Amino acid sequence: MPPFGAIDWSHAPGLVLGASGATGGQASGGAVVSTLVWAGVLIGVAVIAGLGLLAYRRRVFREETGRDVTGGLLEDLRQAVREGRMTTEEFEAAKRAMAMRLRGEGPSREIPKPPMPRPRPPEGLPPSSDENPGGTREGPGPKKGGSRPGS
Repeated sequence: MPPFGAIDWSHAPGLVLGASGATGGQASGGAVVSTLVWAGVLIGVAVIAGLGLLAYRRRVFREETGRDVTGGLLEDLRQAVREGRMTTEEFEAAKRAMAMRLRGEGPSREIPKPPMPRPRPPEGLPPSSDENPGGTREGPGPKKGGSRPGS
C-alpha cells in the first residue's frame, strides 16, 4: 500500500511521470501513435465543422446580387397580381408610390410632434392675455351681452 498522499500509478500502463518520481511503465510507441491519431482526428473534425458553419452562414446571410431592391419588390408585386393576391389597381398605386419615393416626392415618414403644453402661471398671478383676452377675472361660462351687471 502506498504511503499517505502518494498515488499508485501501477494500474495506468503507458503513463509516463518522469518528474514526479512515480514508477509508471514507459509508454509504448503504439500508445503515443494512437493518441496522436485521435488528436489529429479531433482537429480534423473541428476544421471541417468550422468550414461547414462558414459555408452555412454565407448561404444564409448573403446579399442578393443581380437584383436591385426596387426591381425585386416590383417583381414580387407583379407575382402577387398574377397569383390573384393583389388587384391591378393596388399594383399601380404601389408602383406610383415607389416611384414618388425614389424621386423624393413621397410623403414624409416623419411623425409630427404634438405641441408642447403651455406652463400654468404660478398661483396668485393673473392669467396670460391669451387665456383671458378681456383682462377681467370673470368665471367660466358664456358672456352675457356687452354690458356689465348693474349698469
